[in-house]
Amino acid sequence: MSPDAIKVIRVEHVSLNEAKKQAMSQVPTGFEVISESVVSDGKPRKLSFSGDTLEAARVQVKLPDGANGLKREEIPPSRKNAKVVVEAFDEARAIAEARTKALADGHPHFELGKVTQTTPPKSGLLGLGKKPGEYEVEISESVPASVDVEYSLMASIVVKAADPAAASEMTGKRIPKIELSAEEREIFSQHGGSVESLALKSKEYLNSGQWSEALKYWRILTSSTPERATSWCMCGICHQKAYEEALNRALPEIKSTAGWGAKATDILTWQGARDRLPLDYLRQAIPYLNEAISRDSQSHIAWYISAHCFCHIGIPTNDPIMVKRGLDCFNQALNTKPGDSSTIAEMTHFKKIHQQLVQIA
Repeated sequence: MSPDAIKVIRVEHVSLNEAKKQAMSQVPTGFEVISESVVSDGKPRKLSFSGDTLEAARVQVKLPDGANGLKREEIPPSRKNAKVVVEAFDEARAIAEARTKALADGHPHFELGKVTQTTPPKSGLLGLGKKPGEYEVEISESVPASVDVEYSLMASIVVKAADPAAASEMTGKRIPKIELSAEEREIFSQHGGSVESLALKSKEYLNSGQWSEALKYWRILTSSTPERATSWCMCGICHQKAYEEALNRALPEIKSTAGWGAKATDILTWQGARDRLPLDYLRQAIPYLNEAISRDSQSHIAWYISAHCFCHIGIPTNDPIMVKRGLDCFNQALNTKPGDSSTIAEMTHFKKIHQQLVQIA
């Protein structure tokens, strides 16, 4: 795939709508828009930085490049007093219970204070009717200093476009309308066209891991409610899960191949096995996920699953551009869910693989 076949357009403006208009106006004639990603909507955002002292919190303050500070609030460290009530047979056990309860109630930095027995324990008769007493335990919690900053960024959007051949290779054809099979039409009739009934049945198949059956129901639901991003996304997820199932079935034979690495992480090993990998499931998932994103660009799961699809296609087919597309999707997933540890870990992993692919190419 030639780099000239792909055009990446990034536009910043005070207005998100104007940024979109300007970006679309720069799409070359004859190119197809592959994706439209909002990097920043231009709306105010908030960040909080903490430390043992205000000075320590101030040192932590770091805003994104190009950010305009709108408001800043500094809150000095303080102590917060509270009480927890526990049941125990003696004071020592009451203190232990109070520690556990304080942590469970969201008080990570606390000190225990005065312990007061409000109801004495009952010893019962011959062990019968034995009942713990009630204790009130004072706790004092240290609240760190914080600096809360409200800021804004210019509205920013990235539009990716490609010539028809490249667009078809990267994303597959868009599915503006789902044509139901005869079996799917029969299922629709059996449920009397009830969206609620179809949704309940689809959840049953999802919960039992029957992805192919679940896909039939989600395709029917999508054809009935094509405006809902969730329906399109679930179709994509079903395809991706079907890939994982098919891969697990194929792995024993693939692993018998000479040269299979002990940890199964070697790129060349996967590329050698690509003809036996069920990649078509991933290729079929991508158009559905594209439709979901086109309806809801803030769908974290749609971006996240898309990222996996592109990366898992690009690695065995030795296509760094495909993996880069996956990394871009991971970035979009982080924009919708900043700081998500799973997304960060996966993106870091595939970044290393992308670098290796570039070197191999």
